[in-house]
Amino acid sequence: MKIYHKIKIHKGYVRDPFMKSEKWIYRRATTDYFKSNYNLTPSQVWNICNGYDKDELHYCKYCGKLLTYKNLGKGFGNSCSLRCSVRLAYKDPSFKEFNRKHLTALARSPEGRLRARKHAMSLFIINTQSSLELDIISYLSAYFPVQSKYYIPGSDYLHPYDLYVKLPNCDLLIEVDGDYWHSGKNPKWDYNKDKDREINALKYGYKFLIIRESDYINNRYIAYVKSLISGIYPPFKDMHKFMKS
Repeated sequence: MKIYHKIKIHKGYVRDPFMKSEKWIYRRATTDYFKSNYNLTPSQVWNICNGYDKDELHYCKYCGKLLTYKNLGKGFGNSCSLRCSVRLAYKDPSFKEFNRKHLTALARSPEGRLRARKHAMSLFIINTQSSLELDIISYLSAYFPVQSKYYIPGSDYLHPYDLYVKLPNCDLLIEVDGDYWHSGKNPKWDYNKDKDREINALKYGYKFLIIRESDYINNRYIAYVKSLISGIYPPFKDMHKFMKS
């Protein structure tokens, strides 16, 4: 069977990696779906997609707990939870070396404290890309250089941008916003923080684009992304005729 992408869970839904169906499958129905279509369990499907033996078991490298399909599908391939992932990062020799040699010296200045915090945050970003981001990356990377979790050089803005795309006529920053996380439904959502990221991007001469989850789904998925990019870089409308997707 040809694998089209690694299995990922997004908001309780799973996309079939073998693409027998292009629809998103409700997570609780995946056991019956994979059993009836492929005679496999969800964990076996995850192993196949990630290059492991079909029946291989995985354990948390921090606490030793057996990893379930839920842990694997959410991206915790080495740990059973985000807490264990952070603890693993603290055990990382590179983090200890940075902390021992540089953290004290850098903390003497505001610029140094910023560099130290960015380094620490980069260690804790562990498979945080959503399925929506991965879809957009896989599409745009066929045409342009794409980088995820991008920091603007020289900026004091602490949080990384979801995607950086190097277009021929400009540098583009893309934020991929989930409907729950970037709306009033989420009690921790802060409109001013969302506005600050746009102001900061424009300040440093970048084009800025927001792709909302509902707009992406309601406007034919990748076709919607193509129309947005074409508005910033018009030749992109006809690039599929000359370049491989």
